Amino acid sequence: MTLILLVLAGWASAISQVRQPATSEPNLNNCLKGRLSCDLGQLAASDIPKVAEAAKKQNFEKCMRGSIACDQTSLTAQEAKTVKTARHDHNLDKCLSGTATCDPTQLSAADAAAVQAAARRRNFDRCLKGSAFCDPIKLNDLEAKAVSQSAYRRNVEKCLMGSSVCDPTRLSASEAKAVQIAHAQRNLASCLRGSSTCDPLLLTPAQTTAMRDDFKRRNVANCQSGLTTCDPLLLTEVEATAVHAAFRRRNFDTCKKGMAGCDPSLLTGPELAAVVSAFQFRSGKRTQQ
Repeated sequence: MTLILLVLAGWASAISQVRQPATSEPNLNNCLKGRLSCDLGQLAASDIPKVAEAAKKQNFEKCMRGSIACDQTSLTAQEAKTVKTARHDHNLDKCLSGTATCDPTQLSAADAAAVQAAARRRNFDRCLKGSAFCDPIKLNDLEAKAVSQSAYRRNVEKCLMGSSVCDPTRLSASEAKAVQIAHAQRNLASCLRGSSTCDPLLLTPAQTTAMRDDFKRRNVANCQSGLTTCDPLLLTEVEATAVHAAFRRRNFDTCKKGMAGCDPSLLTGPELAAVVSAFQFRSGKRTQQ
């Protein structure tokens, strides 16, 4: 960057002594933006200071970003101070957030203390959440106690939810009772849904009766819908009559639509007439088409 500025200064001195053609606008823009396609020889004398100022500004911005293309020798004393402060703040932010690119050698004693405190807080948060990256050695007594209490609460919640990683040996008597009640409630819900996870041995007599009643209701609904899961042996005489009536209605609808599965032997006289009429109506529409 220093070389470029010297070249620009030299060009400015030489160009001021000779007549130059008008600068082309695209070339001037290239030079102002620091592009490689810039042709310094085509610049007018009045444009040299503009390009030099733009080059200084671009260099300052590179230095502020921490770019390796930064030329610190081209900075003014104030710019160098500003860049140093920006780099310090940027590095401090990375160190405070635990970024791997943090450079601890650039930290002051106060900054290093703040970074260490931030690292302890992050470790404490990880420990509270039960993270595998927790380092318990770095906890003080109060933090270790809080972490232990947090782990205890998480275990109780896992046990209440029926988690396989529950440690029942850490539960108090009241907590163990609450866990048993929660387990019984989940088991009852599974039994009422007809789930394979249901354990009928854990049900009370009242719950067993409720489960059987619910199963019968589901079976009646399945039979009325004509599902293959229907068990007709579990139907009462009244339920069987209602299921048979529902079956006849479905058969009548199937026959009227001319669908496979129709059993005409189950149709009454009026139903058979209605089916014939529906068939003739469909045949007439096909003939018209």
